[in-house]
Amino acid sequence: MDIISGAEQRKRELMSLFKGHNDDLKAMIGKGVAKRTWTNFNTSYRHVSEFLYAEYKVKEINILSLDLEFIKKFYQWLRVTRNLGHNSSLKNIANMKKIVISCVDNSWLRSDPFVKFDETREDVQPVFLVKEELQAIAEKEFLNVRLCQVRDVFIFCCFTGLAFADVKQLKKSEVDLGVDGELRIYKGRQKTGTPSIIPLLPITKQILAK
Repeated sequence: MDIISGAEQRKRELMSLFKGHNDDLKAMIGKGVAKRTWTNFNTSYRHVSEFLYAEYKVKEINILSLDLEFIKKFYQWLRVTRNLGHNSSLKNIANMKKIVISCVDNSWLRSDPFVKFDETREDVQPVFLVKEELQAIAEKEFLNVRLCQVRDVFIFCCFTGLAFADVKQLKKSEVDLGVDGELRIYKGRQKTGTPSIIPLLPITKQILAK
């Protein structure tokens, strides 16, 4: 019946499969999936959708049409049209590839059509702030209230070791007194779920007091 109605064929279309994958992720937010993960895949979905229309003037493509030329063109489009860096482009490609691999696992594709595409990422050397630079940022006066808030959150992240996503979701109930009477943060990390007990330094207490 699915074959007659065309439903079987629609199961093998890239964007339909991609959307289904993202909808499943959205339903799992807070249940083992971070909202940022869904956001990243949703961004990749939009990139692929825009690329299909820009390059082929279509809104959908059958997975059997995917090949090495397709992925090379998509990479070129991400770099030139979207002006993304090499690693960011590969991240979007990896998100799409997850959908393709699921098709291989379901035996809808015999093999990964992008297996010969070079996915080697460039090494990125992190730049660290020295003590004097961090202090200068902390003491900087801003007339704009929003910039003050951005600065405070950044400093709070630096002195607690928490990622922005963790600070964004920080609740009052997660800040409490320890056995020594000092304030601490008791929080599970969003990305790993690992529980953390973080003592608060004077500067982080001042930011919380705001």
